[in-house]
Amino acid sequence: METLDATSSASNLQSPSSKTPQPPPSVIRLWRPAAQRNLRNQWSKLASYRQQWTSTASKGRSHATDLVNSYLSQRYMPAMELGVLSDMPNIRKKACMKLLKQQGVHGSKLLSAYKDMVAVVTHMVNTSRSMRCFLKGTSSSPLVQFSSLSEDTNDLGDGGGTPAFLFWPISSFGWNFKP
Repeated sequence: METLDATSSASNLQSPSSKTPQPPPSVIRLWRPAAQRNLRNQWSKLASYRQQWTSTASKGRSHATDLVNSYLSQRYMPAMELGVLSDMPNIRKKACMKLLKQQGVHGSKLLSAYKDMVAVVTHMVNTSRSMRCFLKGTSSSPLVQFSSLSEDTNDLGDGGGTPAFLFWPISSFGWNFKP
């Protein structure tokens, strides 16, 4: 049976394309809780944004359905059987005008829902970009701080390839939650 020491398991977990130099162990010990806290905060934001997107997408789908229904009703109005209503003067013309107004209302609501969806997706992208935890200052400094913005072009924000959670990959925290 093979045993792995901490350094070999950390190097096995590091991605081959990572160019970030491995920080000292003391910095990694401080980086991991900061990275975990940051990930938890960002995941909760993503969960909230996902619920917003689902709600907005549902509203948009409803507005799109209403828009299509009013268009189809207007298109097939001349062939529609209206029964006793056909005795009313200009009923088809008035109904078509009302359906045209409804199309405008539903179209603007659909556009508004689309803009809301774009805004939510933009927030999701910005949140996902802030999931990295960068070292602030130098690793030799007596005070170690972390930031969501990189001061060093060589720092990828991944702690030198160190996993934030040792036992579960980040993908296991994915979309497993239910709204």
